[in-house]
Amino acid sequence: PIYQSQLIIKPDELIEAYTSLGEMQVKTIELINKSKKEISIFTNVFYWFEHVEEALKGAISRNIKVRVLMNVNDETSKLYAKKLREIGVKVKEIANETVLARGTLVDNEQVVFVIWVSPVKQEK
Repeated sequence: PIYQSQLIIKPDELIEAYTSLGEMQVKTIELINKSKKEISIFTNVFYWFEHVEEALKGAISRNIKVRVLMNVNDETSKLYAKKLREIGVKVKEIANETVLARGTLVDNEQVVFVIWVSPVKQEK
């Protein structure tokens, strides 16, 4: 691949695996706190909002542009969308779809994400 042959970048230098969602949330908060320009978050449900709320407020206070793409189909998600808007986050709603991933992209340079995998029934 071009990134490896010409740029001398190894795949294991591009991707870092996390052992738990907790570890991922710690890394997400670190990236949010280091942001300089913008933060883009995509998530099916933002039930982890409370874990990153203070970091997002700090980013907003530093004039960082914060955007969230999320599902707002239940009361908890509606509440989080309202809280996000109140602190200055631009929220876009996913139209009745399920996103099987969640992630945070910071300054178009670093991303932390998880992909939810469900077992698929094998046809006989």
